[in-house]
Amino acid sequence: MRRMKAWMLFALAALGLFVTTVILWRGQPTAGMTKTKATVVDIEDSEFIDEDSLTTHDYTYYIDYTAEGKDFSHVKLIFSEGEYKVGDQVTIYYDPSDPADYRVDAGGAMLYTAIAGGISLVLAVFMFIRGK
Repeated sequence: MRRMKAWMLFALAALGLFVTTVILWRGQPTAGMTKTKATVVDIEDSEFIDEDSLTTHDYTYYIDYTAEGKDFSHVKLIFSEGEYKVGDQVTIYYDPSDPADYRVDAGGAMLYTAIAGGISLVLAVFMFIRGK
């Protein structure tokens, strides 16, 4: 069996990344949900030391928000695409029939992944043209 050229493997990986991201992005379950702002009110910093004695941090963010006239306080943020500070605003979407059920808009993180996949596809085409 002939070995695949490097550009073919790169193109397949890039295409897979791009298509998967687009499918996940389109499948975000925010349809029928109401958009609101939440405020970061607390941050827990958990420190871990890995097997190479490197220290890493895992941050857990807590938010406050109001939905359908009810206040939700010190709720654990279920998704975070970046680092926040206390007082930062986060866009969330909640279910009007169950305001405790909320989603965080992950569009920014997925957008960056889709862009990376698209750039990778362009690079694969360039590799093909160059004959690598």
